[in-house]
Amino acid sequence: IYDMSLVINTINAHITLEKDQLTIISGTINNTIINANANQTNDHTLNTSRGGHKESYQQVIKRFQQAILAKSPQINLPIALAIKKLSISHLSYQHGIIKNKINKGPSWNFSNTDLSASWNRNKLHIKQFSTAMPELTIPSLTLKTNLKSPYELSTSIDIASINSNHWPAIKDTELQLSMQGDINTLTAKLTLSLIHISEPTRQAEI
Repeated sequence: IYDMSLVINTINAHITLEKDQLTIISGTINNTIINANANQTNDHTLNTSRGGHKESYQQVIKRFQQAILAKSPQINLPIALAIKKLSISHLSYQHGIIKNKINKGPSWNFSNTDLSASWNRNKLHIKQFSTAMPELTIPSLTLKTNLKSPYELSTSIDIASINSNHWPAIKDTELQLSMQGDINTLTAKLTLSLIHISEPTRQAEI
């Protein structure tokens, strides 16, 4: 579906390899570019209209669940990977559809990214992830997941310094998101801190 490419400018790392385990004890990457491009004829993103009728959010999510469970893809890393500390000074991600050799998709730029994680076969554990974008910062993200059906998931994300033109009322606020469950029974809890905005705006948002 997608043509993926990864470009790493400079990497310095202390790495050990023992039997079937690769460990990154410490590492720094100066610049990384990730491209994920889909040909226009192979764009499989979800469409919220079918047969001229708009679908509800719940219907779109249900179709997404059915598509995932029908194929049940599994991601199995052949070796155990442990990242004790990896820092990326700048990361650029480009995602889009190639049309007439021009990328039509959006791009995201990340800076001061730090990662501590482990990945053993189907089990991925992000112990700590933090990064900064022009629109927001993520001071903390943790994740435990099993990358095979039904994809059990436990994650917690903190978002701060939100600077969104789409929702200016939440500028400079903080957000906490946690999710538990699997693809069939995923529950989420969202907490939005509105302490940085005026009382009338806070009441209007509530």
